[in-house]
Amino acid sequence: MRALLGAERYDVARSLADAERVRRVVEQRMTLASAELRLLWLLSDGAARTMRDVSDDLGLEQSTVNRQVAAALKHGLIRRYRPDSGGALVLEVTPAGAEALRRDITLSMDVIRGGLDRLEAGERAVFAVLLGRFMAGYDEAAAALPAAPATS
Repeated sequence: MRALLGAERYDVARSLADAERVRRVVEQRMTLASAELRLLWLLSDGAARTMRDVSDDLGLEQSTVNRQVAAALKHGLIRRYRPDSGGALVLEVTPAGAEALRRDITLSMDVIRGGLDRLEAGERAVFAVLLGRFMAGYDEAAAALPAAPATS
């Protein structure tokens, strides 16, 4: 496979597969499901957001956001309220939601720190820049892929 892909692409593909495996391990040890984590992360900036705002900001269908918000409300991670100024209902993170988010982000950052600790201080900064550039190109290449053919 290495000869077919070329050494650089093979090594990158293997590292991305390893990163995905590690991400799944970390996710299994988190309190929050990935959808809850994304929702709380979005809402944690304190900006008042309606369900429509959340749908737009996360790039999800309204029905998906409705299910995710209903689950987060049920678990006490967020609350929905009408601002004093009136208007649409908005969402905010509860103290329990903020604590769960803090705990899971800390867990994730501890794992990232473990990886970064393998690098020298100067390498960390270079790695962060190179990884950012790589991810931007990787994202653009993925977005440019043609749609999958329809299956019957």
